[in-house]
Amino acid sequence: GLVILSLPWPSLHAQLTDVGAVPRVRLGAIAPASGWVASTDQTTGFRPDFASPLAETTQHFAKGEWRVAVFVAYYAAQTQGRELVGHHNQLVMPTNANWREVRRGRVALPIGNDSVMARVSDVYGDSVRLEAMQFYWIDGYVTSSDIIAKLLLGWARLSGARDDSAVVVIFSARDGGSHRSHVDL
Repeated sequence: GLVILSLPWPSLHAQLTDVGAVPRVRLGAIAPASGWVASTDQTTGFRPDFASPLAETTQHFAKGEWRVAVFVAYYAAQTQGRELVGHHNQLVMPTNANWREVRRGRVALPIGNDSVMARVSDVYGDSVRLEAMQFYWIDGYVTSSDIIAKLLLGWARLSGARDDSAVVVIFSARDGGSHRSHVDL
């Protein structure tokens, strides 16, 4: 005989597509620690190519001769074209005429008493060479993997949880050939 199966597709579709009201977000200042101090030095002119966040900030810090910048782009109530992980959001888009990403790898980035695996890239501009370390924060989890980030965001949507997330990029000018990934953050 014929078996008819009725599934709650309208309910599931609504849950997957209803992101609710878009919250208003204002990012607070990052508190310097471990000897770092806020700096006004903004000499690189670099901004990672992440589009349409709800909020973003770039803050600059100094510690002795070291100079770093921290870029945070925050996303929530994500929809297509306004999402953390997607082809339109990269450290440097291939169409960027001012900057290019020339090397990519992974590094353990010390943060406080912990470390996180971060994507590390060399980014070249006309007269500036940067090292950039990037990771995602998604509902308390930290990853540098686009695939894991997408899975975490998908799980949040399927489980009815919020999809609040951010990309964090820490970058500094490279001095000659030395790498900055060992900087004590």
